[in-house]
Amino acid sequence: MKGADYSSYDAEPVFVYHSIWQNLLLIAVCVPMILGSYSMIWSGTAGMIIGIVGVIFFGLGALVIAWFMLSERLCGKPYLQIFGDGIVVREKTPRRIMFADVKEFALASEKGKGGKFSDEAMLNVIYKDDVEARKYMESSKMGRILRRFNTKLGGAAEGISVDGLTMKKKDLCALLQQRLESYNSRNAE
Repeated sequence: MKGADYSSYDAEPVFVYHSIWQNLLLIAVCVPMILGSYSMIWSGTAGMIIGIVGVIFFGLGALVIAWFMLSERLCGKPYLQIFGDGIVVREKTPRRIMFADVKEFALASEKGKGGKFSDEAMLNVIYKDDVEARKYMESSKMGRILRRFNTKLGGAAEGISVDGLTMKKKDLCALLQQRLESYNSRNAE
């Protein structure tokens, strides 16, 4: 990624995946916990309940991590797809963020209060004022509460989780900011 110029509007799409090694490490941590929980099942009544909960918790955790890792890689569906006019974020449901709606991108610690929940694990999407007002009005009552809470806590109503990706957080933020500036300068003409 170093030295590459992504400032061109027509630059090729960039695909960002979750790190295989970090996912494998999480699975490797889950396996001994599953085995330890399984051994607790046979140690008595209290141990049996804790063991069953541990097997279910760590077993499901390992399966979910493995499922997302395999679906990303085998199906060719990256977590982030960065294009010349916006990005697609594949979370629970894919969402498209258009550069025409965005004022800037910033790491949560740069724009937020810097609390323990915003330790650069989130990339803030700071929308233009009219777009933010429209999104707020289109939200449900709970959605509005969450948008206010996210703005207070992290500095923006919406964000992108950037923990454990194949691209460094600051490089990703710089790339998105470059693409946004390139898009804005191209459309200002």
